Amino acid sequence: MKGYFRKRGEKWSYTVDVGLDPQTGKRRQITRSGFDTKKEAQESCAKVITELTETEYVAPTKLTIEGYLPEWLKTKKSTIRSNTYSTYSGIVDIIIKQFGKLKISQVTDSHITFFYETLIDKGYSKSRVADVHKVLNMFFSYCKLKSFIKTDPMNIIKKPKIDSRKIETWSKDECIKFLSVIKNERDHLLYHLAISSGLRQSELLALEWNNINFQKQTLEVVQRLSHDGKKIEPYVKRSEEHTS
Repeated sequence: MKGYFRKRGEKWSYTVDVGLDPQTGKRRQITRSGFDTKKEAQESCAKVITELTETEYVAPTKLTIEGYLPEWLKTKKSTIRSNTYSTYSGIVDIIIKQFGKLKISQVTDSHITFFYETLIDKGYSKSRVADVHKVLNMFFSYCKLKSFIKTDPMNIIKKPKIDSRKIETWSKDECIKFLSVIKNERDHLLYHLAISSGLRQSELLALEWNNINFQKQTLEVVQRLSHDGKKIEPYVKRSEEHTS
């Protein structure tokens, strides 16, 4: 691999043939110009060739955050639950408001660290910022895999710490008192099942009669209600069986 040098007017330039672009199949070249002497051009060319031969060269991408982040999210839609997709969509909007006009390759770890601090100052919870971190981590990892960037800025950024919180629960007596107060209410059995089984709200609201085995006195959890309440999703990760 070598460079081709040319003098245009008073300045020198060089061109290095990089090979074919794996995404477009077109010939790819690197051209640098504006050098006062041929020696300066040769020194710069030598550095580029070293990078090409000793490391993986990544051509700067013109893709912006606002132009590609939503497209990346679409690739995740078939692999995650609808409520997770909805959460990620909201996070993508937050990220685009901050970095939208920047090219993917322009975003640095300093940008992202400042972004986290800004979100905290605006009142976002630490758990929400941790979700933003998760999305950014997946996105830039994907961009690195696709050779859109040479260095992943997320590699040196630590996940924001989430403050642990104490969850207050009812005592047995409080549960009994609550159930006695609502015993004539329409949803009495639903609340009774929630307290006795520990099922999530989405699981309770997706139950059907065929999930109950009256002979064995068991209840099988195989699905959940989506976050937006519009559809029932198969509970593919695990199946729970509760005995009454």
